[in-house]
Amino acid sequence: MTQQNEINSYIAPNKPINGRIYESPAPNQAHNESASATFGAWRNNTPSATPRRQNNELGAVRLRLIDLELSDATNSSNTSHNRSLRSTLPVWAIDEHGGVSANVTLKEVLANEALIEFATDKNGCRFLQEQYPAVSDGGIHDEIFRRMVEDRSMFLSMCRNMFGNFFVQRMVECSNTEEQEIVMEHLVTDMFALCLDKSACRVIQLAIQKLETHLASRLAAELREADLVRLSIDQNGNHVIQKIIKTLPVSAWDFVVNFFCNDDNLIAVCQDKYGCRVVQSTIEKLSEDPHTECYNQRLHLLQQLMVGITRNCGQLASNEFANYVVQHVVKCGGAMETFRYIPHPETNRDALDILLFHQYGNYVIQQMINICCTAILGQSERHLEQKEIEQYTKWLERIKERVTRNSHRLERFSSGKKIIEALHASATSTQLAPPNSQYH
Repeated sequence: MTQQNEINSYIAPNKPINGRIYESPAPNQAHNESASATFGAWRNNTPSATPRRQNNELGAVRLRLIDLELSDATNSSNTSHNRSLRSTLPVWAIDEHGGVSANVTLKEVLANEALIEFATDKNGCRFLQEQYPAVSDGGIHDEIFRRMVEDRSMFLSMCRNMFGNFFVQRMVECSNTEEQEIVMEHLVTDMFALCLDKSACRVIQLAIQKLETHLASRLAAELREADLVRLSIDQNGNHVIQKIIKTLPVSAWDFVVNFFCNDDNLIAVCQDKYGCRVVQSTIEKLSEDPHTECYNQRLHLLQQLMVGITRNCGQLASNEFANYVVQHVVKCGGAMETFRYIPHPETNRDALDILLFHQYGNYVIQQMINICCTAILGQSERHLEQKEIEQYTKWLERIKERVTRNSHRLERFSSGKKIIEALHASATSTQLAPPNSQYH
């Protein structure tokens, strides 16, 4: 069983997997009023700040998803993995197979104060997900939620727990407005650290997608003064940033674009294998259909971002990961078409000569050839005016002229040969290429 399959096995079979969001029935007004009455008495007593986590927090049942790392490099890794899978269920709740006994009920779990033991166990977590009432009913749903959130430190530990995070996600999916506010109030107290955590980042992503927009925007705002470079290049944090960009209105994350307008920040993020995808997602969202909301604001931010990308185009296009950002600019439609051919703001020269002979930059050239051919052949996603087609034709001719001039040097490298092959393919379809002798 792969690590991902093993993780997925902790999720109740009738719950969402791979980003599919569970839609719980909308609670009626009576339920909301009941929830307010239930939570109002104790929510003000919840600690206003997250206490410092101690090493012995939750004792033996404190588990982290990091313990699931399947590494055979050292024996200690395997030992940690085996220990993390050890059952934390109380003896009275276990059947002969080590699972949850069929006659166990949520009321018994609460009566025996075993909620945490269940939430931090593989089988117990599945049991809670399956049995947790989807709608606030003034009874068992409300009581479980209250116990999970009444201690903020414990709630955040469950978010970080390799099993508990799945039950927290289930709670978020089924939460009403009052409950969503409480969840948000807890998460914002340690937002940055939660985004970097392998388990908790899942809770944050679901909260951003599931909570009401004004509450999810509060979560995003908590990152305004955070280290966005670290978040963007982190294997967990980058997913949170992308979720914010793809889910929330641009007014909730314009600070991300402003951060990328700094050259040092932009280059640091673009040159990372995770960060380059964050910048691509930003470009995609900002250049969406002009008929969608906030287009003028998005276009303004896009122009700001493109100034930095254009200014650093040569450096970005020649980097192992940042070249994907430049390719994205070249091939992305909508508002991005305006920025495809902007020359360097200082030298007024394009970067063709550099890209032709660079290990990664040549991919950008190949992408440009494909896009020009698609436009000339009338295969673009939208109808092009004759003036636009002429512009693509001129760019293809410019690339051909540069390749012809450097053909002998290009033939020495596999990357150069790929450019020549791409240009030959374009010649077959557009009948614009010079005689074959110019390339061989």
